[in-house]
Amino acid sequence: MLFFMMRLTERDCEMLQWLVHMKFMLLEQIAKAFFKGRNPHRSPYRRVLRLMKEGLIAKKKVYIEPKDLYVPTKKAVSLLRSKGFTYVLDIPRNDTIAFYGHDKTLTDLRIFFKHRGILSFIPERVIRAIKQGGACPDALIVTSNGNYAIEYEHTEKRLMRYKAILKRYSEREKYMNVIYVVQSQSFIDRVMKTCHPSKNVYFITKESLFRLKGDAKFQSSCGNKHLLIMEMKETCMGEKLSDYTAEFLEEIIKPLPDDSWQAQKPYFRPGGGGGGRKKKQYEQDDYGQEEENTEGDYYPKIYPSIYPSDGHDPCDD
Repeated sequence: MLFFMMRLTERDCEMLQWLVHMKFMLLEQIAKAFFKGRNPHRSPYRRVLRLMKEGLIAKKKVYIEPKDLYVPTKKAVSLLRSKGFTYVLDIPRNDTIAFYGHDKTLTDLRIFFKHRGILSFIPERVIRAIKQGGACPDALIVTSNGNYAIEYEHTEKRLMRYKAILKRYSEREKYMNVIYVVQSQSFIDRVMKTCHPSKNVYFITKESLFRLKGDAKFQSSCGNKHLLIMEMKETCMGEKLSDYTAEFLEEIIKPLPDDSWQAQKPYFRPGGGGGGRKKKQYEQDDYGQEEENTEGDYYPKIYPSIYPSDGHDPCDD
């Protein structure tokens, strides 16, 4: 049984869910997401302090960021599960700073879409929990007019890698549209010239997106075609992550079968033997899997399906 000295609000629970999904948040991000227009160091900070006193939020320091990072605790996870919230994942086990700049911007993107009225933002950790293997986008947005895989490129990679990723999106993935948020227009021009992305792939620079806000336009590789933020908002219907079942999301996230391996010659490691384990089907040519994690958080599990029928929750240990 969990006891609290304070009355938890709906906003408190949503804040804790975001922390579980996004790994961490800065105070300024918490203020923008849940206390719009407020001074971060007043009511937002006081509320965070109260949640910290209840043991639901902890502070973390990393050497690349002078500001405090706020992270969820096991008690927060247990609370959300006890209240029946869906998609309550285990506490992230990986090193927060490994992809700090990338992860911080993903939270900024989620806040950006929330302020545009687009609430159906499915975070990467939830996608990986459902897919349990293979490459995943950084986020997914679901609308009544289609779905959008979101890719944020914090650092540029070799163009050949993007060719492979775009080929996978075109041939195997069931996402109807792909949105790339990148660092520079010159990078967009190079990708379009070299990789020839399909018509449902859109690009925008990070600077343009945050500067233009509701007037932002995503650039298509097909002539003057653009995707407008307002078009996405009009087809969102106010739905959010909790409105979707895991089965519904799985239908979008799971790729089409890949039979290309049948045409490949078997590979034998020099010196004899096949060497290592055989890759699963979804791991074949897994371009786009940007990070590797050896601490067990790369494909988090969804509660409660992975726990024994007696209701035992490892967070209680």
